[in-house]
Amino acid sequence: MASVEFQNVTKSFGSFNAVSDISFKVDDGEFICLLGPSGCGKTTSLRMIAGLETPSSGTIRIGDDDVTALHPRDRRISMVFQDYALYPHMNLADNIAYPLKVRGEPVEKRHQRAREVADVLKIGDLLQRLPSQISGGQQQRTSLARALVYPSRVYLFDEPLSNLDAKLRLEARGFLNHLQRDMGITAVYVTHDQAEAMALATRIAVMDRGRIVQFARPIEIYRRPATTFVANFVGNPPMNMIPVEGTIEAERLVLRSHGTLVRDVPLSQGIKAALGKGAALTLGVRPEHLRMGTLEDVNTVSGKLFANENMGPEKLVTFERQDGGRVTARIFTDEPVETGRETNTGRPGDAAVRRVPTEAGEAISVHITSADQARDPYYYIPVTVPAGTTRIDVTLAYPQAEDCVIDLGMFDPRMTPFPSEEGFRGWSGGARDRFFVATDDATPGYVHGPMPEGEWNVILGLYKVPPQGAEVSLTVALDGSERVTSPPPRRTFPVRRQAGWYKGDLHCHTFHSDARGAPEVLHAAARQAGLDFLAVADHNTITQRRYFHPASSPDLVFVRAMEITTAVGHANVYGVDDWVDFRMTRPSDAHVIEQIVHRKGGLLSVNHDKPTIPWDYELPRIDCQEVWQSTWMAWNWVSLERWQERLAQGLRISAIGGSDFHQPEELQPEGPLALARPTTVLWLDELSEDAVLAAMKAGRGYVTEGPEGPHLEIIVNGQPMGATVTGPLDCEAIVHGARGDQLVWIDANGTITTQDIDSDDWHGELALLDGAVTFIRAEIIAGASRERLLEAFRAAAMEHGELPWQLQDAHLSDEPVRRAVSNPIYIDQD
Repeated sequence: MASVEFQNVTKSFGSFNAVSDISFKVDDGEFICLLGPSGCGKTTSLRMIAGLETPSSGTIRIGDDDVTALHPRDRRISMVFQDYALYPHMNLADNIAYPLKVRGEPVEKRHQRAREVADVLKIGDLLQRLPSQISGGQQQRTSLARALVYPSRVYLFDEPLSNLDAKLRLEARGFLNHLQRDMGITAVYVTHDQAEAMALATRIAVMDRGRIVQFARPIEIYRRPATTFVANFVGNPPMNMIPVEGTIEAERLVLRSHGTLVRDVPLSQGIKAALGKGAALTLGVRPEHLRMGTLEDVNTVSGKLFANENMGPEKLVTFERQDGGRVTARIFTDEPVETGRETNTGRPGDAAVRRVPTEAGEAISVHITSADQARDPYYYIPVTVPAGTTRIDVTLAYPQAEDCVIDLGMFDPRMTPFPSEEGFRGWSGGARDRFFVATDDATPGYVHGPMPEGEWNVILGLYKVPPQGAEVSLTVALDGSERVTSPPPRRTFPVRRQAGWYKGDLHCHTFHSDARGAPEVLHAAARQAGLDFLAVADHNTITQRRYFHPASSPDLVFVRAMEITTAVGHANVYGVDDWVDFRMTRPSDAHVIEQIVHRKGGLLSVNHDKPTIPWDYELPRIDCQEVWQSTWMAWNWVSLERWQERLAQGLRISAIGGSDFHQPEELQPEGPLALARPTTVLWLDELSEDAVLAAMKAGRGYVTEGPEGPHLEIIVNGQPMGATVTGPLDCEAIVHGARGDQLVWIDANGTITTQDIDSDDWHGELALLDGAVTFIRAEIIAGASRERLLEAFRAAAMEHGELPWQLQDAHLSDEPVRRAVSNPIYIDQD
């Protein structure tokens, strides 16, 4: 085993610092947890130890070796991933032995070693099974066995228990604790679960916004949190944070809440100096250090009983203070507790009094109800920002669950009621629980720049609210330190001056909304797929352009995009520089969006009009429709049917496709669920953003299953897709890469005829003397390729042994599998 040391390590993605100047050391044989919320830099730090990311500055050492620039294979580390990353076609024995295979070990030796490790992990009797034939807990142990089969200096764990249910997590946690104690491995373990960190670690590094805010033993972090962030993050329920007024009386610090004496404690020089500067004080009390009181008690915090949760041997009793804040006590009693009555509740015992350094800021607590959601899905919390403020930090806390999802955003004083054209400062789409906005920088998904004084608004998107409501806590901190005011990035206009067919993906996501991958990873995925253009349509924000504009080049042209998302419908906007207000609340608001987009010279497209997020607004005047989103089997026959109906009504709407790919932190292999599945292929006189937008609007192209999918081009009376012709009709189809499949010709009444594609480079003809109705288009339907495509889909999609997206086996057996869909050629029937 070996130690691990970070020396002033920083990792930047563009102007965003994912990790900022951190230093720490993991001793030989120590089990360290990197703990923090999503986006705090913990996984980036782990990936730098593994060599999957290179630090922007600083040094990383393993043992005595500087490994900062060393290739991953030369570091002698093992890594356990969140999704286990097991090969579905290999049995467990081969999965476990794979690290030995790539190092050239003979078959007998590697299988013997695999059996030894499997026996230790209690899966020795499962070695001949495939990963799909074992449980989640057994898959987790298999992934762990693969990490242990090869002697490594350091073992890295990237949230390996997050996919397990509650019972299996407890079992696996106990097993890892036992394994580390017996083997004495050096381990770095990433988690957002403070219970895991407390149970497993010898020391915990708590991270926040790319920095380590406390590095200590678990009990030290629990008893003496270094900041209010640590106090709120570690502990379940978290530490109660009670604003108090402090005075010095007889060299003691006397704490009062709304005039009521709470506690007096010895006075330290640090507190004395802080009070002299006018600092606010916060009293931190763990729930187990409170008890129920009476109206006659002294040294109490008064309030009204609000909630009583029975937890078996204990009760969690919450009461509401006079200032609207809430305090929770953990009470060990079998006696009933009546809610709703006035009481003096809970006095802090001697062991509970902790002075927690307070960060300048205001704590706001609100109770969100389903009635709030029904009234307006957007909940506004005003924040007064004085002149001279150069940075705002916002932290959100609420009980996240399947039925409780709250998005987060911010507007400055220029905001107006819908539709607002100014004031937008960012949106997180549920991916983040904190952000900052400053004059010189901002969290990805947010807009930096001038900070006008006045009333700002934090906006909560009430996507899902449980029937009982949800407690939401918001902390807003203001800072006036001297900072420059940085301009937005310069936009570039790259051009590749060559006519031809160009491939792209018109719908994907980075960590600016609800994905995990950085822009650099998404760019690498686009290059890997062989794309020529890319539209990143992150939820309700345009700030990803700050990262993509400078990287737009003739090799990969970036197309401006923004996805307007609500709970009941999604649309994409293309080619507009400005943010477009997404806060639609009425069916007719879609027409308002359309007018704004077209006034600004952009294109509007309705997204994936199918389960589970159909378009439930009135249909505005749209330019395009995403008729194919993700793999064909993801209900795309529904959106294709709706597009067909709109064309039959005489609307001229171009078909486009988008993968809706949410880029993971790592570059993924090619497959049916990766970027550019499907691919939109356009004929362009040159590759540029203007040319892509013009071809999208005109319908000069087709949508195919992927970058290597069949080519489908139709020509009628010598005119290309998107054109208008008059009858009689001479139709041609040019198809590549679909031998053994069928070409279907379609007009407003449905299928006209079907032709067999009998060669890899096929040319088909169709004469329609009586013409067709309204339009003519074509599709390639899988024939000989059908079973291969379905098998690839099943292998990629059935990670948990069942079909995703509520699909049934009947859908796979009964629905035609489209491989390519052409845009229409319209018929002038006058």
